[in-house]
Amino acid sequence: GKSLTELMQAYGVKRQTILSHLDKYVQSGNPLPVERLRAESGLSSETQKCVREAFDKLGMDFLRPVFETFNKTISYEELHLMRTISRLQPPADRISASISKSLLKSMAYRIVTKVKEACVRWGPD
Repeated sequence: GKSLTELMQAYGVKRQTILSHLDKYVQSGNPLPVERLRAESGLSSETQKCVREAFDKLGMDFLRPVFETFNKTISYEELHLMRTISRLQPPADRISASISKSLLKSMAYRIVTKVKEACVRWGPD
């Protein structure tokens, strides 16, 4: 794959146009290499993390709330890129769709077993 700069030159378009197309691509359920997108950002990894957390809290529908959260110091173009990255990496506190059914069954089995053990210990009155 090409960098954003290479794509801009190849198609004669602005960076924002490329970012817009990448975001639509991701919203359609297609994957992109997150690390390559992060490398395209001008923000430090710590600031990227903070922006991602802001998107988690404020939602991804509008950029302005995140823009204002950072006192208008991060450009809209950068926020577009960070929103795409955020779409690719859901918040850590959400249960990932990639958790296998067998893992969930195993967890449920352990919970049920513990409840049964507790009931046996207490026994009937």
